[in-house]
This record gives sequence, structure tokens and C-alpha cells, in this order.
Amino acid sequence: VAGIAIAHVASFARLSYFQFASYDNGSSFYDLARYDQAAWNTIHGRLLMFTDSDGHTGRTMCRLGTHVDLIHVFFSLFYLLHSSPVTLLTLQSLVIGLATWPLYRFTKIVSDSDTMAFAVCLAFLMHPGIQQGNLAQFHAVCAAPLCLFALFYTLEAKRWRAFWILLALTLICKENLALTTCAVGIWLFMKG
Repeated sequence: VAGIAIAHVASFARLSYFQFASYDNGSSFYDLARYDQAAWNTIHGRLLMFTDSDGHTGRTMCRLGTHVDLIHVFFSLFYLLHSSPVTLLTLQSLVIGLATWPLYRFTKIVSDSDTMAFAVCLAFLMHPGIQQGNLAQFHAVCAAPLCLFALFYTLEAKRWRAFWILLALTLICKENLALTTCAVGIWLFMKG
């Protein structure tokens, strides 16, 4: 599983970089520019601020006015090492690749099969939606699979302290994940 995760990260970080460097995105880098500016502003003391533009005028606003994705503060810390949109694109590929680790562990517990766990991880990384999402600029919600798979693993492994931490991390990925975590709570309640 580590091999396919490393291959995914290396391939998609490189593809994302080439797409960015050649300005080939099929539309624009609108979201990437917003996240880039929010990351840069965050490490300079202006939490998640960016310039919103309608094409003619710009106004400064906070990312929390569009989406509640506080996990972007974590991504912003990497701008202390290298302040570039390429940092975000690379981190996105890395976070998606890392999601295979808890997915493998969770699937291994549920299926009791190394082969099944490997196949599920391979299917995750080969899914067109995951691959397209990895190449479609940058979005902080890319951390959701890692957080959710780790949440499911800690739930099955009955590691409650880690479960609550991961629940909080999942909730800060994006506002609509609250509904998903409610479903996890209902499932946990019904499971007993």
C-alpha cells in the first residue's frame, strides 16, 4: 500500500505542478489563487484573508465568509517553509496519498483481509473523482478523506481519545462534513 501511495503522491504532485506551470487548467486558477493568498496572509497575521474579485473591483474578506475550512490554517503553516501555490498542490497530493494508511487499517479490521484492504486503497486512488479532485487546483477539503478514514479506523479500533481528536479535525475540513459526522454518530449509537 505504501508503494501505491508514494506513486500517487509523486505522480499527482508532478502533474499538478506541470498543470500549474503551463497555465493549463481548462478554466482558471481562481480557487488556487484564493487559497494561496489566504495562506500567505495567515502566516503574516491576517487569518485566512484574501481579495475577492468580481473582475472589476476587489474587496478583502475572510475565507470563513465563503467556506468554513479552518484546516487551511494547518496548510498555511507550510508557507513558512516555501510560500508558493506549488506548496498547496504538493500538500494536496500528499494528504490524498496519506489517506490510504487509515483506509487500509480500517478495511483490514472490517474485512480481515490484506488483499481486500489493498484493493480498496487501490480503488480509492484510482477513482476518477479523487484523481480529478487532486488536479482541480487546490481545495482544503482534500484533507477530508484522510480525516474520515482515520475517524472510521479509530471507531473500529475503539481508540476513543484519537476518535474525538479526529472528529474535531474532520469538522474543520469543511462545513458540510458536520452532516457526515452526524451520520457517524447515529451509526455509533445504533451499534451500541
